[in-house]
Amino acid sequence: MKHKNAFLFAGQGAQFVGMGADFFGGESGGIYDVMRDGPAEELNKTINAQPAIYLHDLAVAEALLYRCIVPDCVAGFSLGEVPALVFAKVMKPHVGLEFVNLRAAAMQCACDDNPSTMLAVLRLSASKVEGLAEGFKDVWVANYNSPEQVVCSCALTAVEAFSSAVMAAGGRVLRLRVSGGFHSPLMFSARGVVEDWLLDECGELLPTKVPVYSNWTGQPYLYDYKEHLALQIQSPVLWQDIIENMLADGVRTFIEVGPGTVLAGLVRKIVEHNGVEGVKIFSASNMADIDAVVEAISV
Repeated sequence: MKHKNAFLFAGQGAQFVGMGADFFGGESGGIYDVMRDGPAEELNKTINAQPAIYLHDLAVAEALLYRCIVPDCVAGFSLGEVPALVFAKVMKPHVGLEFVNLRAAAMQCACDDNPSTMLAVLRLSASKVEGLAEGFKDVWVANYNSPEQVVCSCALTAVEAFSSAVMAAGGRVLRLRVSGGFHSPLMFSARGVVEDWLLDECGELLPTKVPVYSNWTGQPYLYDYKEHLALQIQSPVLWQDIIENMLADGVRTFIEVGPGTVLAGLVRKIVEHNGVEGVKIFSASNMADIDAVVEAISV
């Protein structure tokens, strides 16, 4: 089987003040000012974090493509699925940005209506975390990230009790830099807004130029983009399934595109868990990273 390359598009939580400086340093106004100058509290708001990451993800991916690094398939984590679909020519870039802004605003409204957060649970199996979450009416598993990390969405009123339950079971809890409980029933109203826009205003979405693995199923899309994009807002992200399916399909080089290194770390855990050898994993956030990827892959 031919060894393949995959681009992995970063999602919300990876943002940082100064992100995208190599690509947008000369831009001013609106989201560019927030990306460059912050403050972090402003950048971390969903309505700002999502378009910032969208722009950064695409800039890095297109820079790699310009340097002749061509992926055989792509995936994006949560929000990152949108730039992944744009890169695959399903959406035009301006439509993708319009969608991201609408998605972010709808999710911010849902967050405001349902004060909540997301908690990464470490050192416990997915089945154990599922069992703990079932003991709370306002805690849901939101992301299956790796064999050692499951993320839960949680009402603020339940954070302390759920965290205590996790620690009592031998786990560890980290609170994420997000403004609400995404990928859970708390996002029901946001799903409705997004679904209406996709059906009534988005226009036609085109067949992918490269396979895009869906957050909702863990498998490549089969023309059902609108359904998946709406459902993923309130459904768990099956990231471990995506990476394991990519490995089974022959991917041996993973390149995280956009801010941060979170996805690369998750891929390492999944690869190690599955005992797959010969896998290369990179993160590309700036031009120096891109140069390093090009040099490593071209050898």
